[in-house]
Amino acid sequence: MTETLGLSDHIDLSTAIKFIRLASALKPRILHSQTPSWDANHIPAVLPDNICMFLAQRLGLPLQYIDGLWDTFNILVWLDGESLLEVDASPHMHDQIAIDFQLCGRMLYPAIHICDHAYCNK
Repeated sequence: MTETLGLSDHIDLSTAIKFIRLASALKPRILHSQTPSWDANHIPAVLPDNICMFLAQRLGLPLQYIDGLWDTFNILVWLDGESLLEVDASPHMHDQIAIDFQLCGRMLYPAIHICDHAYCNK
């Protein structure tokens, strides 16, 4: 967290936990934004733009802080995120912010892990 200027001064434990839970819930959407041949075990270096903007607005943080949080917690989100969601599935994420960033409620809660569209090859 020290690499992003000011991040450690503005982020408390509650915000870090919210980020981890939200990013964990969005893992299927993050994967969907990668190329079709993407290895799901490989952690993306950066989050998709709409995910960054959603998290920034949801947490009330500047975008650069979201990048810093991802750099800090991406391993935890990617490897342990599922177990964190069992504690709180965050159904409160169905609101206008999620709609504005095209993150449908079906993807956020309960999490959809594969495309269920008839023409999808995944």
